[in-house]
Amino acid sequence: MKLNRMVKSRERFSNPEMVISGRIFYGNKLVSGSIAIANERIIRIGKNLKGDLNLDFGDRIILPGFTDMHVHFREPGMEHKENFETGSRAGLRGGITTYFDMPNTKPPADSFRRIKEKIEIAGKRSYSDFGIYGLVSETTEPENISNADACKIFMGASTASEEFGDYRNLRETLRKFQDKVIAVHPEHKDFIRKTASRTLMEHYLARKDAEIEAVKLMVNYKDLKFHLCHISVPECLDLLAEPGRITFETTPHHLLLNLKSGSGARYKVNPPLRTEEEQGKIYRAFLDGKVKILASDHAPHLLEEKENFETAPSGMPGIETMIPLLILLAKRGEIPIERVVKTGATAPAALFSLKKGEIKEGYYADLTVWDPTDIREIKDKEVWSKCGWSPFSGWSAVFPSHVYLRGSLMVEDYEFVGGRVGRHVGGLQEGKAKI
Repeated sequence: MKLNRMVKSRERFSNPEMVISGRIFYGNKLVSGSIAIANERIIRIGKNLKGDLNLDFGDRIILPGFTDMHVHFREPGMEHKENFETGSRAGLRGGITTYFDMPNTKPPADSFRRIKEKIEIAGKRSYSDFGIYGLVSETTEPENISNADACKIFMGASTASEEFGDYRNLRETLRKFQDKVIAVHPEHKDFIRKTASRTLMEHYLARKDAEIEAVKLMVNYKDLKFHLCHISVPECLDLLAEPGRITFETTPHHLLLNLKSGSGARYKVNPPLRTEEEQGKIYRAFLDGKVKILASDHAPHLLEEKENFETAPSGMPGIETMIPLLILLAKRGEIPIERVVKTGATAPAALFSLKKGEIKEGYYADLTVWDPTDIREIKDKEVWSKCGWSPFSGWSAVFPSHVYLRGSLMVEDYEFVGGRVGRHVGGLQEGKAKI
């Protein structure tokens, strides 16, 4: 739909609080236009609109805010690595306006009381909008975590996580939680070596079959609705070619890094990095639209914890760089910009029934402004995450110059300027959306 068919030129209406103009992502393409905002929402999209405050970004591109449905902000219990304040700020630097935090904290978010406490902590500390996962084991009943925004099952152990239990109870457990997004860490516990991996290659070999066998098991439940986290093996994409109601994600590190990227403990992650050939296949599947959701699996640890491969915890930061890396690839013509927006913004927001992830009338005014000509090097010393490093240090990226959360300015000229306006998504969800 052409913008000038929606709103007549220079029409004034409803006294918008702010109008932002530039090259906006609308109708799956970039078009010159204006976005009128009032009461946290987009109220009009057109050309030459006017409001109380008018901001013209010229040739810069304006995309929706992005949603990261898979982060580990480490609070409570591991705040020396990250917390809701530092993690949400790091996300905003990378264009992430909404995130969903995983439950493997200390203590885990596995009861109504613990989830309530975690929501209260995030509500006081978060600079962006947030949701909270509840941990599910074979004994968990829906009323135990009814206040969680989503559920998480760990089929195999990862950092500070609890394994599900008897897989024979998986179907019944999935059935109990069909009213929520239920995410699954797909690594089969019987295929994970019990001895510590001493090298990156040993770690890789130990867990490749774990992912394949877990996905083989889970596709038997395709009549049920659930989400598979961090798919990293091409064979699993084949298994999910006809997924039924199953959704799945991949991560920026499985998309862009491989076993040749580095052999040190910095690169120890679950599931592990794959071979260059396997990574290439995941990347091509992303380009072809076979991967519908991108999530960072932001799992920060301090560098001093990542010195010895055998003893280092698994995980790496990613929320800050996920979208900026892809925006640069889009500028270079390697990735369609619509693929970045759909996988990082539209699809995850729709999965959680949020009126976010699109520049659309009635949706929240989560907006990110990008200057594709301003290419910057990722440097550990400039990372906003509390962990202070990135696996993509030395890479180039395009960061958003401005970020708006429900119309509030959070990042201006690449500097953080926002207040603690983050809200729990429980008050933002409206109806059921489709990916």
